[in-house]
Amino acid sequence: MKEKISHFVNSPNLGLFIIRLFAGIIFVAAGIPKFAGGADSLKGVGSAVETFGIDFAPLLWGVLAATAELVGGLLIILGVCTRISAFFLFCTMVVASAVKIDGGGDILKDAGYPIMLAAVSLGLLFTGSGNFAVKKDSM
Repeated sequence: MKEKISHFVNSPNLGLFIIRLFAGIIFVAAGIPKFAGGADSLKGVGSAVETFGIDFAPLLWGVLAATAELVGGLLIILGVCTRISAFFLFCTMVVASAVKIDGGGDILKDAGYPIMLAAVSLGLLFTGSGNFAVKKDSM
């Protein structure tokens, strides 16, 4: 009995699944309202790249960010295209972190949330989905 519990508790694949599940839910929950808010909401999100000097096509950038969150979050939950999704989510969270920091916010208080999600995304980029996935990463 102790061996079964030890095997279950010492499971990196289960840990990756739990991380994917909760991070994916957070990303999906963040992406839905961006689309639900329509073009104005998406333009507002897309204008975040102005922090990096990019001041054209805010609607496009907003659609890309919201798609990364909604579709990428779903794919991460399923364990499909985890590394690709994690890359785009990492980029999105780097922008979100920079906006919070550039706005004069406290790094831990205001930017901690997107920084943590960027770190989780970066970790998934390196680890992939693990064994509990619809389709394991081939990389």
